[in-house]
Amino acid sequence: MFKKLPILECELIIGNKRLVETNIDTYGNSTYQWVKIGKEPTIDGEKKTTFSLGIDPKIGDKIIGDEFDI
Repeated sequence: MFKKLPILECELIIGNKRLVETNIDTYGNSTYQWVKIGKEPTIDGEKKTTFSLGIDPKIGDKIIGDEFDI
C-alpha cells in the first residue's frame, strides 16, 4: 500500500544546487538528493526538478500551517 500521499510539489534551489526526489518506490518511499543545476536526473526523457511533500493518512499525519479556502 502506498504510504505517502503527495500533497505539494515543490522546487527548492539554493546557490547552484537543487533538491530533487529520486528512487520513488511503489510504497511512496523516496530519496531526497541535492544535485547541481544542469545535472538533474531524467525520468522518461524529462529532467526531474522537484520533490513532493506529503502525508501518511494511516497514522493521522498532517501538514501543519494556515488553512485557506480553495
